[in-house]
Amino acid sequence: MNSKRAHTVAIHQPAYLPWLGYFERIFRSDVFVFLDSVQFEKNSFTNRNKIKTAHGEQWLTVPVKAKGHTELSIAELGIADGEPWQKKHLKAIQLNYAKARYFSELFPKLEALYASKATTLADLCFNQLRFWLGELQIEREIIRSSTMTLEKKKSALV
Repeated sequence: MNSKRAHTVAIHQPAYLPWLGYFERIFRSDVFVFLDSVQFEKNSFTNRNKIKTAHGEQWLTVPVKAKGHTELSIAELGIADGEPWQKKHLKAIQLNYAKARYFSELFPKLEALYASKATTLADLCFNQLRFWLGELQIEREIIRSSTMTLEKKKSALV
């Protein structure tokens, strides 16, 4: 009998503030490929996401360096300097989720996470991913596609 076990691999582009389904994919896989070697797409969930507020949805967007941003891979794309987006995002989270269960336990950890100085969008999303996987107690092998030797076009990766 063959003792080799099949592995389930999940692959997804980085996402800022990933949704629950993102984590479910990782949970149901043995290996997760963090697809940061593909081209950045404007208006995607890679650098922005919505949160629920008392007045409807609010976008939280991580500003990226404008020069050449549509030609760069997500791994190469820098976060714009000078704008205090971290403080704005933390304030929005605090204002809208302060009464949520576990907020007082998690918010100081979020403040520390946002204080880390990631310089690329991929690093920011990867740090967030690792943080939330730890909080959710999901342990999986995670591979950044930017560390692999691959063709960079999405169509070739399929």
